Amino acid sequence: MEQRLRSARLVLILGVSFATISGVLGAVLGAVWLLSLSGALPFTPSALVHPKLMIFGFVYVFIVSVAMVLVQRFKNVEPSSYLGLRVFSLIVMTVGVWFFTFAEPGTVAWLFSYLAALAGTSSAAFYSVWALGRPSGPLAAADPLISASMTLMPLSLALTIFAELESAHAFGRPGLLLILLLGAPAGMVMGVGIRTVHFRVDTKLRRRAWWLVTPLHTASSAAASAAALLHSESLELAASVGYLLASAVWVVSVDALRRVKSGEQYARMRERDRVRYLYFSALYRVASIWLLAGCLLSASSSVSLLLAHPLWYTLRDAYIHSIAIGFIGNMILAYAPILMPGLMSARIPYAGLTLYPAALLNAGNVLRVSWFLAGSPGTPLATIAISALYLGGIVMALRMMHSLE
Repeated sequence: MEQRLRSARLVLILGVSFATISGVLGAVLGAVWLLSLSGALPFTPSALVHPKLMIFGFVYVFIVSVAMVLVQRFKNVEPSSYLGLRVFSLIVMTVGVWFFTFAEPGTVAWLFSYLAALAGTSSAAFYSVWALGRPSGPLAAADPLISASMTLMPLSLALTIFAELESAHAFGRPGLLLILLLGAPAGMVMGVGIRTVHFRVDTKLRRRAWWLVTPLHTASSAAASAAALLHSESLELAASVGYLLASAVWVVSVDALRRVKSGEQYARMRERDRVRYLYFSALYRVASIWLLAGCLLSASSSVSLLLAHPLWYTLRDAYIHSIAIGFIGNMILAYAPILMPGLMSARIPYAGLTLYPAALLNAGNVLRVSWFLAGSPGTPLATIAISALYLGGIVMALRMMHSLE
């Protein structure tokens, strides 16, 4: 047990620390960018690194660090197996991300840093796929989804390199943001969601539908990748519709929107389990609603782009933040205080769990998405309020994580 905890602490402390630094810096630069849109602050080119820090530096590094510990637990793998490789993966990946984020595209430093990040994600994917092995057990449908998600990380990095070599506006390329947000991260959350269905009570599981999620998600990721390579708006639309279908099947199959506060199972819970369940299930449901909303907005954005309608840009920003903050952000908030203490120390703290950080984050996201969808002119007060809610939610979340008892 102690050996397992030591190896988990090493991987998680390194990875989550790296991710937190990237996330906080990325959030601050994102706030600067948002404020500059309304004229509340002057624009600075450094704000343009916000997407890279948040997607690669925060989301990808966080997911990789947690995944390389979780797959051990799922499959009872020797805790010290490939420990050096796992630590190497995180360090090389993070250093690569930090360097290519601030390097000039097309330079030697930019290329080598991207290759370093690619090497780190590839070795992490190798370890995860090896540890998961062949699908087995009642939750086996999660395994190919997690393996596919980890494999999509180096693929999405390679596509980003290709896109940046061709254009300074790489993230505007059809399909690229879809695979960056709904490919690897969303696929991982779906897989872990199947593996952790026992965290909720009185769920009506549809286990046969689980096996549909991986082929739907994989086909959508293939379409998004092809769209990025071929500049195809039609393939982007196909990918958007595919991700929407995969997400809907997943939400229904794990009964993600169900949250009960009565019944026999609920009544038998101890105080600790009840507090943790109420916290987790609330964020799980909110995140799932954001996922469906984000996929609908993504498909709408793809249709608008195909028709050359000017609304596509506002829809694009709305779906990006619905997925990145609404779905992925809420799921990280849901899982981090529930899973990580047990993985690192075998403790199960619950005193201090609060929904206030999520309330601030979601209020800011609703305001931002609504502001963009309304096509509002520059309103400094709105962007100041959104930025304050985002940053306040992050500060409160970090404080909560470090004060759990």
